[in-house]
Amino acid sequence: MINKISTEKLSLALKNPNYTIIDIRPIDAYNGWKLNGEHRSGHIKGAKSLPYSWTKYMDWVDIVRSKEIDKKDNIVIYGYNSEEIEKTAKLFKKIGYENMLTYFDFVSEWTSNDKLPMEHLKRYDRLVHPQWLKDIIDGKKVENYDNDKYVIVHSH
Repeated sequence: MINKISTEKLSLALKNPNYTIIDIRPIDAYNGWKLNGEHRSGHIKGAKSLPYSWTKYMDWVDIVRSKEIDKKDNIVIYGYNSEEIEKTAKLFKKIGYENMLTYFDFVSEWTSNDKLPMEHLKRYDRLVHPQWLKDIIDGKKVENYDNDKYVIVHSH
């Protein structure tokens, strides 16, 4: 069984270098887009991005290693979906990470409390995600844009 961590304990853990926080939400959410009704955008300050969708890649273990996540650390996994959080924590355990914790209150508690530290990619709103693009093409109101004129440019 994998233990849960409360919002209060997680906020204290941020000051402890022996904790690593892993955000398994889509990169667009980590960068700063509100994809699931968050009060504030971005990620828990200091968290590393490791989207759940990447767990399906053959080289997921190599990706984890590239993030320099120490097996001795207390690893906290958070995201939008409790099932994905649990599955990711179990995958970490399977590859030798023993000190796993899950956090399920990111949207309901963390983003709604302005005193809890968050950060986002600088100018994330210039790096739009596919659903945002679809919505603007479909004439819907989109976050961080109040104009009816746009030009679509694809760039690498």
